[in-house]
Amino acid sequence: NLLLLIAIFGHVNAQDTSNLEKQANTLNQLIKAGTKERYDQIDTDRVHRRLLSPDAYDHYFDNYFTLLAYNQETFPQGNSAALKVSDNQTKLNLTLSKKSGNSIFSIGTSLNISDNTGTLFSGNKPTAGTQFSFTYSYLFGHGTALRYDAAVRDSLLSKRSQFWDSVNTYYSVENPARASVVSAQLVKVTGDIAYIQNLIAHAGNDRTALLSYKEQLLAALAKKDSLQKILSTMDYSPKTDNARAKDILESADEAILKKELAADGVTVFHLSWVTFNGAYQRWDYDTYDSTLALSKRVGDRPFDGYALTAAYNFYWQRTASWIKFRKSKGFNSAYWNFSYSAANGNSYDKIKETTLTTTKVRTENDTLYQFSSDQKLRDISGIPFTKLWVHKLGTQFSGMLGQKQFFGINATAGGEFAHTRRPIFNTHIGLLFHFLDSSDEKSYVNFELFLAFNDMTDTQEKGKSVWQRKTVGITAAVPFQKVFFR
Repeated sequence: NLLLLIAIFGHVNAQDTSNLEKQANTLNQLIKAGTKERYDQIDTDRVHRRLLSPDAYDHYFDNYFTLLAYNQETFPQGNSAALKVSDNQTKLNLTLSKKSGNSIFSIGTSLNISDNTGTLFSGNKPTAGTQFSFTYSYLFGHGTALRYDAAVRDSLLSKRSQFWDSVNTYYSVENPARASVVSAQLVKVTGDIAYIQNLIAHAGNDRTALLSYKEQLLAALAKKDSLQKILSTMDYSPKTDNARAKDILESADEAILKKELAADGVTVFHLSWVTFNGAYQRWDYDTYDSTLALSKRVGDRPFDGYALTAAYNFYWQRTASWIKFRKSKGFNSAYWNFSYSAANGNSYDKIKETTLTTTKVRTENDTLYQFSSDQKLRDISGIPFTKLWVHKLGTQFSGMLGQKQFFGINATAGGEFAHTRRPIFNTHIGLLFHFLDSSDEKSYVNFELFLAFNDMTDTQEKGKSVWQRKTVGITAAVPFQKVFFR
């Protein structure tokens, strides 16, 4: 009976642990296939003299690009929501992006906010003033836009290789060997427990023997518990081998990613890229024409506007460790942009709005009632509606100051040119503030207080000085947690 009991326990555990041995060997092959791709990437990075792997660089890149989520000449790259408040309107800009290799694809919208609400569509048409856009950007030198210590690069490449060597060693040598040894030990200790329990059952009143057998039983049970804990770390969960290997490799990727990003030695991050933007915006002009009959003087004129924009961008940023080492207090980051756009315009878009007061009189008995209402209208009297092309040139410079780079300046200048009207020139200067996450250099909000001078040559003939026609406003941009959808 005792031998039969040992045989049964041995068979059951041998069958279970045999499956574990097969699992360990299968996992070994899958891990080898997965780590081969990682070794190939390390070789590629070594040939191209890269400090970081592509995935680590993208995370590094994300942190710095959140700093650029603020008012720009072109739509910003990256996922962000920005609110712009000036003395005559409030606008919400929303941008969503996806990065693939050296390319960034973005979609964006800009809409007017009134009573805490922004409407994209009214009926089946876009709301007046709402803009939709699509942006494509190409990054030059993506993945190599870092200045760093070559010794740090070589050390990091070596550490990455050693890390994957250790992963391979564990799953190709240690894990299968452990599965075999633990399996055999578990079969043996299970049989020992059954044997000792049988001895206890037949010990009768021999107190000395009973104490000895129970001591042996406790030791065997403790050993079995220890072996089962080891087995639990080897993953007995009901997963496919591919799913288990994927989990292991992703966990290892995350660990080596943290090691890469923690590596010091980078002095400067710099990047240049070109941007192409296409935008659509619907306008609905409320108009007044004194040449028409009184009942027809107030009307509206819809207009569908399209614009194409091309821009060149450059960004330069010292790292926090390098700033501290250099004790640099001046400009430690800079963004520069030059853009050109062509848009279809019309003869009404630059006519200023004026207030028309309409008064209605009603008489009842000996009482006279007057009701008045105000409307913002464009006086188009005698001006025919014509379409034209408007060409815009713009440039922007942003720079952050000090070791903490908490504040800086943001300046833009641009001109609009069309053959039927005088050139229009605009400038904008603002104080820019970065609020940073304490755990890294990523911005969680960018805030700007700006002063804008629009139509500096007074083409609308308002009769006021440039300073009197200034606009003062605030913008606040919040980058999403992940700048790019991976």
